[in-house]
Amino acid sequence: MNKDLNFEYVEDFADYIIGKVEDNEELFVTVIGKFETVKPLLKEVMTYEFVNFDNIEIESKIVDNYADEFVLSLWMNDDALEIGCEKLKRDDEYISPCGDETYLLEDCSSKIIPLCKGSDLYFVNFDDECDCEECCDEECFNEECSCDCCKNGDNEHTLKVICSLDANEATKIINKAVAQIYKEMSDMINFF
Repeated sequence: MNKDLNFEYVEDFADYIIGKVEDNEELFVTVIGKFETVKPLLKEVMTYEFVNFDNIEIESKIVDNYADEFVLSLWMNDDALEIGCEKLKRDDEYISPCGDETYLLEDCSSKIIPLCKGSDLYFVNFDDECDCEECCDEECFNEECSCDCCKNGDNEHTLKVICSLDANEATKIINKAVAQIYKEMSDMINFF
């Protein structure tokens, strides 16, 4: 069975798949996507009340030049949610990602579809457009803003230097950028 699923936010999808696994403790679910979409999903499912980590292997393409898909696996074991995450390619070949239910996130290669013959296959799309009105421009360094529009992919920030600024104005912009980077580092440390 192939079916399209639409969710407004990654958090909604996380709740959905955790609910599926909780309702059927025999169910083995796999979710396939690239780093940018699997990371926030992994972060969300890690907040589940009883979680055991099997094998978590996820890195940004900046770290190891791996730009292909990851497979996030979820299943129940003795009333605890088990989570695993690993690269979907080994030696430049896709491995079989099959679970009882397989969810392909919107950024996946179509080459994965034939590998999922034994699974119920779902195509997942997100509508998580930013609704942040005051900070959706290239120069945003609003520390309270968590929307991705304020970042330049992979949590890199764009720092625009405008030559007509005096030293005090430039220092303020740089200090805001540095504060945002420190905040993200702190959030990342708290993540683990």
